[in-house]
Order: sequence, then structure tokens, then C-alpha cells
Amino acid sequence: MGRQMKKLSKGRPHKKRLRNKRVLIACNAEITEPHYFSMLSESPEFSHCSMTIDTKQKRRDPLTLVRAVKTYLDIDAKDAKKEGFEPYYRVWAVADTDDHTVKLDEAQREIKASKATLILSNPCFEVWLLDHVCVCPSSCAETKACERLACQKGLVIPTGSNRKASRSRQKEISLTMIEGKLHTALKNAEFHNTEEKGLIRKSNPGNTGGYAVWTDIPKLVKELLLINGDSGIG
Repeated sequence: MGRQMKKLSKGRPHKKRLRNKRVLIACNAEITEPHYFSMLSESPEFSHCSMTIDTKQKRRDPLTLVRAVKTYLDIDAKDAKKEGFEPYYRVWAVADTDDHTVKLDEAQREIKASKATLILSNPCFEVWLLDHVCVCPSSCAETKACERLACQKGLVIPTGSNRKASRSRQKEISLTMIEGKLHTALKNAEFHNTEEKGLIRKSNPGNTGGYAVWTDIPKLVKELLLINGDSGIG
């Protein structure tokens, strides 16, 4: 299937030897999102930040993910002070809105009190994957429709023995379909991430019907690009 997924880090890197800014991306997905961010971490565009991808909260709801991220931050800050290394520069909690509308508002409120940011895709991460090859259409406001179109476009590949259409199956990204298309995805996302939807996303994330389709991933990617540019490493 092309390049294999980078093995995810299970702990903190050797921080004292790093000049790069440390960032943490915590996902509640098991394969798709970690696979994507692993690919980004190998890209030259992001070579000036040390990216840790955490999946310990896989299959948990966004609120549980946010609370875990806050704990990670507290532990990391204490360790940084004790051992003399720089704490995480930026932290993101990445989740989908599907099936979790009740806890989205609470998750947003809780994360505001920390240095982390909640990154949502509505209804699912496939919105962002589709943006690599087209503007994700409004017909993808439901998870099943979005996942189906992503499969039809060859963006995701079912894994395991059961390859029939099913929301419960695991999916891997077809890297050859998205490599080199990051800036295309950023541009395409602007068409469905409208200002009106953005106001609803910010004020009432639990009202998912009011801002589908949507993804916060461009915000995360742009911040990573800025970190890379501001790293001070020539």
C-alpha cells in the first residue's frame, strides 16, 4: 500500500537533545487519524517540530479525551520543571462529532481552561481526507455518507478480513491519494468551512446539524506550519 505507517511514540522523546518544539496530538481514533498525523510527522514541511501522537484514548468520547489531555499536560509540566526540559508547546485533542453531540459542549468548556485545543471534524475525519481531492460536499453531513464517498474516492482502505461496508471496521489511509495535496486540502476546506458555520461551531459545538460539513483540521495544520517556520532552525 506504499509507505508503512510510522510506529507511534509511546512516551516522551529524549527532550534534552531536541531543538524542535514539542507538540502532542491526542486522538480518540485507533487508525485513521493517527495514520494521517504519522504521515505528517514524516513530511519535510513539519521537520522542525517533535510530534507525539497519542492513541491511549481510542474509542473514547471527546469529553473523556479532553480530560485525559489535561492530565497529560499536568504530568508533562511537572516533569518538565523537575527534569529541566521544555514542556509541550502546543497540544490538540482530535475527535469526530458523530455519536457524541451531548458531550461536545462540555468538552469545549473544559478544554478552554488548559493550553490544549479541541479539534473537531463534523461528522467525521473523512471530511478532511475528501478535501485533498475535492471540496467535501454537503451530502456528507452524515457519517455513513462521508465514509462511503471517501472509500469510493480511494482515500481509505478497509483493513482486516471483513471488507464489507461497515462503520465498525478499521480503515487505513491510501497515502498515495493524499501525498503532496496538503495545500489543496486547505484551500478546499475554505469552501465548506464558512463563517456562518464557524460561529455555530464556536458557540454551540453540540449543534452539529448547524455546521456540517466542517473540520477544524486546517487550524491544526496551519499552526504546525507556523511552528515549523518559527522554529529558528535554518
